[in-house]
Amino acid sequence: MKKVDIYITVRLKSKRLPRKAVVEVAGQTILEHIIDRAKQIKHAKNIVVCTSTNEEDTPLLEYAQKKGVPFFRGSENNVVARFLGAAELFKPDICVRITGDNCLFSPEFIDYGIEQHIKNGVDYTTTKQMAGGGKGDIFSYDALVRLNKLMQDENASEYLSWLFADDKHFKVQWLDVEESLKRPQYRLHCDTPDDLKFIKEVYANLYDGKSIVDYKRMIAFLDAHPEIVEINKNIIQVSKDQVKNTINLELK
Repeated sequence: MKKVDIYITVRLKSKRLPRKAVVEVAGQTILEHIIDRAKQIKHAKNIVVCTSTNEEDTPLLEYAQKKGVPFFRGSENNVVARFLGAAELFKPDICVRITGDNCLFSPEFIDYGIEQHIKNGVDYTTTKQMAGGGKGDIFSYDALVRLNKLMQDENASEYLSWLFADDKHFKVQWLDVEESLKRPQYRLHCDTPDDLKFIKEVYANLYDGKSIVDYKRMIAFLDAHPEIVEINKNIIQVSKDQVKNTINLELK
């Protein structure tokens, strides 16, 4: 069996929702909820909190230690270099990136994605069909090494999913999910004050303080409560066209 590591990429430098990873929701920080969800991924060997060497990010280590997971500190701006540093330490065959503002992602989808990634021998596995913030990025270590060599601008590394989706350079797998989960219009990120308000509503209604919020149950709940979906429905996620005006997203 291939060795799979979960890398939670997280920093405290955020503009729209300052220090969002350590904001408390239902008795825990966002980061702690993410770690709890990552622990439900059956195919994962390690869960690693990947942050930067910037002193500002030191408080994040306390939460990793509290939850009993290792951490890695690396490049502040180059996420790919940070992951490579962690990979040199933990030696995975496959990596899964979960970002530090996605505290409602589906562990079940990630397990399914890992299985399909291994079965089909691809470089990158994801889906376009689930809610924003509902999935992770699954990629092979070898593909990560290649991406590092192909990148022309280290600032592009933050947009890892766009880079790996380049099928001229990588073998990309877009997965289908069951109809009950196909909600690309829903937004599960926690990146703005309205997102936080949405997240708090979800946790207030579905979190029992013991088990993680079940993804399928959450989607059914949101289907039944469109007024909660409306809370952050109008938040515009940054587009590739906007980013490419200031960051070189082209690969060599």
